[in-house]
Amino acid sequence: MSMPDPVKVNKKGFTLIEILIVLAIMGAIVALGLGRVRKRDNDIKQVAREFYVLGKEIRNQARLKNSTFRLVFDLNEGEQKYWAESAQGFQGRVDEESKNKLREEERPPELFQKDTSVLKKDKILPKGLFFKSIENLDQPPVQLGRAYIYFFSNGFVETAAIQITDRARVNWTVIFHPLTGQADIIPEEKNLKDVQRE
Repeated sequence: MSMPDPVKVNKKGFTLIEILIVLAIMGAIVALGLGRVRKRDNDIKQVAREFYVLGKEIRNQARLKNSTFRLVFDLNEGEQKYWAESAQGFQGRVDEESKNKLREEERPPELFQKDTSVLKKDKILPKGLFFKSIENLDQPPVQLGRAYIYFFSNGFVETAAIQITDRARVNWTVIFHPLTGQADIIPEEKNLKDVQRE
């Protein structure tokens, strides 16, 4: 009778070490994925808070300087950004679309200029975040191009909603109220009609 060769042992199944290595790799992948989701959530919360503070600051500047301010949003497909502009005195909403259809010599002089007293430079949304929509009561929601929210010298603010998204699962909305200028931060997608019904 011959003894089996100890080198030729028949292996069936996985060793404990192999299972632990696979579990460690899977755990690392899950941890990285959760970290990215949490970072995106934190980025959206941060941007929403910035709009809350920015709204108060712009409203105060409009009253102090007896000027009309507006937040300008560039919702183009590439880098999405926003900045502040102002004009002296009380100015109504400018119909930019109609103005742009006029020939150069027919256009009225530009009243609004970039204002660096509130925002020193254009603010760019963090990577992976987008403006889903900018909405106010006087205009249909804007999802592409330029959108505006006006802050008037008498302290009133246009009723407006800013929807911020990561285009995957996270949506936040900032709502500006006209009389108080206060902003509400809502951790979901809302439009102005939804808010008015509540």
